[in-house]
Amino acid sequence: MKKIFSLTILILVLFAANVEAAKTSPADDVYTFCDAIFHGNEVSLQKFGLTNADYENLFISELTKLFTTYEGITFSENQVAKVRESIKSLFKRSEFLTETVSQKKDKATVKVTVGSFEKITEELFSQNLPANIDQMSKEEQVDAFANMIALTLTNLQIVGTADFTIECTYEKEINMWLATDNEKFGEVLMNKMFNLE
Repeated sequence: MKKIFSLTILILVLFAANVEAAKTSPADDVYTFCDAIFHGNEVSLQKFGLTNADYENLFISELTKLFTTYEGITFSENQVAKVRESIKSLFKRSEFLTETVSQKKDKATVKVTVGSFEKITEELFSQNLPANIDQMSKEEQVDAFANMIALTLTNLQIVGTADFTIECTYEKEINMWLATDNEKFGEVLMNKMFNLE
């Protein structure tokens, strides 16, 4: 998931290079990244020259593969779609606040506060499995497994907040403030949001 996040940021940066924009604040640009990637906000996506369809193909589709790729299990298109919608619902409920802590020339420090979801565990998943799954046919078991994933992600709740700071650099070529280390930004953000530490 972290690698997909980092890759998505890179793609957004490449698209942003073709979009003219006025210089904004570091906090605004970091929020725009989060808003585009997690909420799929149309206005934020447009700042990177992207559409909702691009958002679906660049990010949501790749995440869906993470939850629906298992050895020996083949999900139907309807089952994959169900998981896909649960991921979109989960991400649209994510919460972000950004604040510029310091700024000097083309360098800045931004504080990011995120809503932290309850930790996804095997026990949490198993709560959404039917008690009689061992008596089901293989087809029924696959459907129950898809429902388990979708229900778990749909019902995941924000249980608190977590914050961290990132270093940003103003990139003149694209008129935006970007995380100096995109991979680290993605890793820390996902850790804080999903209690992965």
